[in-house]
Amino acid sequence: MKMVESSPLSAAERIERAIARIEAALVAQAGKYNNLAERHDALRQQVRLAIAQLDGVLGSGRE
Repeated sequence: MKMVESSPLSAAERIERAIARIEAALVAQAGKYNNLAERHDALRQQVRLAIAQLDGVLGSGRE
């Protein structure tokens, strides 16, 4: 079986391209997680509001 020789420069170029693809994927994923964190914070705030309203209803029934 004949092996194809590649120059060190082309190997380095392939490595650089692979690193660029990985970095681009990380940037894309970071945006997804930022959106998830924002949605989580909004949901947490809604839950706090709902609990406060329930506390008010339950508290007014005890008087």
